[in-house]
Amino acid sequence: AAARQPDDDVRQLTMLACDLVDSTRMMGRLGDEEYSERLARYHAHVAQVVRAHGGVSDDPQGDDGFMCYFGFPVASEGSAAQAVRAGLALAGALADLQWQLRIGISTGRVVIRNGQPVGSAVHHAARLQSVAQPDTVLVSDTTRTLSAERFVYLPVLDAPPLKGFDDSGPLWRALNERPALGTERFDTRSRLSAFVGRDAEMQALRQRWQAAVDSGQRQALLLAGEAGIGKSRLVREFRRQLLVQGHRALECRCGPEHSGSALQPVIDLLQRQLQWHELPDAAERQQRLRVLLASAGQVDTDSVALLGALLGLPRAQLPPLPELSPERQRQRTMAALLGWLMGLAAAGPVCLIFEDVHWLDPSTR
Repeated sequence: AAARQPDDDVRQLTMLACDLVDSTRMMGRLGDEEYSERLARYHAHVAQVVRAHGGVSDDPQGDDGFMCYFGFPVASEGSAAQAVRAGLALAGALADLQWQLRIGISTGRVVIRNGQPVGSAVHHAARLQSVAQPDTVLVSDTTRTLSAERFVYLPVLDAPPLKGFDDSGPLWRALNERPALGTERFDTRSRLSAFVGRDAEMQALRQRWQAAVDSGQRQALLLAGEAGIGKSRLVREFRRQLLVQGHRALECRCGPEHSGSALQPVIDLLQRQLQWHELPDAAERQQRLRVLLASAGQVDTDSVALLGALLGLPRAQLPPLPELSPERQRQRTMAALLGWLMGLAAAGPVCLIFEDVHWLDPSTR
């Protein structure tokens, strides 16, 4: 690693390296003009996907390689998951060009020098990319550990040695994102280490919660701080305590890939509550939505139609609605969402958690 200078900034980032498979052969087969046109589309696509998932990309390395950074220039606790999600979106996405990518992802501490990340973790991502199979995402053990709750991984038992790394640790192939379950991000079964410290912060959370329970009035609390200091871990422990006490705690997950998608965190929350991954049939999904709303005291067909439309159910499977302007439908959809939440709160206290609230879209905000 390069020697550190006084003004250097050291932080943990996740790097994604990607490269085209057999690009030289492609150039000879396609000819310079068509290759150049397809290459421009490839460059634009990679930059767009990485940006949509909260990352930044360097200028292309040669014609066909990219190094991309997540958690930079703004630190993010979810940078590993963002990088893996971007990698899966890229893998196989160039089929229309008849091109394939190799993708490697590694997480580690780097030095930020003159605005550029430098360090062995950057090289590690590049080495992972070099041994990955076409259209697969190969990740380091650290990246896998940080994102295992969100993705399904397969151990790679026959990976060749990585040049320059005597022991790179276990390697993993990212297969897909886990189905969204009814449980939230930090399940009470999670095998995280015992929670210690943060007594003052935990006491503040408990006091606000008790004030809401005693008064019946809403309470709001913003938990802010630098990435990596344990905000999510604190919230996980607080939520665990609420569930043990028999209370309800719901989580809305925000992220850069959905910061421009209206109400996406709420849509994801509803889908987890409905456990729609178990129900591919639209009619069964509509029936489960009816049951969910009825359990919160919403038995009107308009709420089923409005929230069913928000969740993407086919119109033919939903109760009819009168003709509404887009703005009026938005207002009534918001009212139906609030009605559902208020119905839950009428039956008992509810804690609504927004994780990574800085990525909230305007409609949810």
